[in-house]
Amino acid sequence: MSSSLLALIVAVTSVLMLPVAWRAMRAAIEHRDWDATSTLVFLAGLVGNLPTALSSLVSPSPSTYDAFGVVEVGLSDWAFRLEQLITGALLAGSVLFFLLRFQRQRFLLAPFLALAIAVVGDLSDVAHAQAGGFGPRELTLLAVLLAAIVARPGRSAYLGAAAVGVVFALLGGLQALVHPADVFRACRADKCTEAGTLYVGAFTNENTLGLLLALTMVFVWLAVRGRPRVLLTVYIGASVLLTGSRTAQLAALATVVVLLVLQPTLRDGPETPRPADHRGRRHLAVAAVIAAALAGLLLPLLPLGPAALSGRGYFWQLARTGIADSPLVGHGSTAWANLYQVRLIPVAGTYSPHNQWLDVTYGAGLVGLTLLVSLVFCLLLRAGPALIVVASVLIPILVASAAERPWSFGINDGMTFTLLAVVLSPMAALKGVPEPAPGARFREGLGARRGD
Repeated sequence: MSSSLLALIVAVTSVLMLPVAWRAMRAAIEHRDWDATSTLVFLAGLVGNLPTALSSLVSPSPSTYDAFGVVEVGLSDWAFRLEQLITGALLAGSVLFFLLRFQRQRFLLAPFLALAIAVVGDLSDVAHAQAGGFGPRELTLLAVLLAAIVARPGRSAYLGAAAVGVVFALLGGLQALVHPADVFRACRADKCTEAGTLYVGAFTNENTLGLLLALTMVFVWLAVRGRPRVLLTVYIGASVLLTGSRTAQLAALATVVVLLVLQPTLRDGPETPRPADHRGRRHLAVAAVIAAALAGLLLPLLPLGPAALSGRGYFWQLARTGIADSPLVGHGSTAWANLYQVRLIPVAGTYSPHNQWLDVTYGAGLVGLTLLVSLVFCLLLRAGPALIVVASVLIPILVASAAERPWSFGINDGMTFTLLAVVLSPMAALKGVPEPAPGARFREGLGARRGD
């Protein structure tokens, strides 16, 4: 199939999805699902991705590749200024969000643990005199995690993440409509799709688009009400297949398996176990989370060659060597990126050693790794009747964590919104969170708050 015909199919499909997405949003507003927490998560997703998407839509530029065959990503001048502007706005808005809520909202433990990992990495930056510590994007991450501590867990947070996935899937269709020649790129020697091309949508890299879409599938399924959730989940899943990103495809496959086997359902109000929620599925959910986490922890420890898994073997070996030099608190959240300055890694690899567990351990040491493990167990232990839901959200993240780094604990980036959504998963201990006074709803952001 020619790329021009495929681009037309993508564009037409996206146009057909517009009324479906509109119907889903109307249902969310009618049920008062969208609130300030949804807005916080949604804006975090826009800030991390919108400048890149708009730059591709307005003035797409030819792709350049590094020594690993990975597309090098860069922003035009106006897109970079836009990124700086909206990053500053998110930082200020997050601080305001916290100040307006901290006196009347119970603090959440999971976002606090995530914030602690980020703080350890930033302090390690200072201790090792790393260049770039506590910059705007570092401070923005700290601010949004601080805001999450007093945010509202449950459907509203998941809905914000689902909206991000739908928006950028639709923007990919818009790119196919206005720039059909730029929505796909040539296959790599080690990666291709059945269509004979790689789908990048409104981004410049198929991995970036694929991972974002794959990890929002479960949020769309859980948070969107009615039939639109099925159509939107299938639409996003099909887009992931077109990207050719193998890690994203594995995460999407894990999502499909989770939805079919565990059958998670996000309920409104205080959740009580139903007869259908027997111990078997709950035990299976916990076992799957542990298995996915162990796979991600152990994979980079295998004796792989430097070229293994598209160069990940080299990244992992380099990271293990570095961790041994500062095992307790790591080298700092910006230390890995600084390896580019001494020509140890290509510019496209500066964001991470391509493994979530190694990424945290390299930046924040064993202290950070312990906090990350504690975060996973905290989410499971405090989920209560929503255990299957929380496990269903965690499993695709952990599957992707083996060969990628979905969550940055150093800077606010394009996947931070998924971190916010996950740490704001339903928690049984928060059934009694009081409603705000009616006069406070305007300050809380878009939408009215719904009851627990």
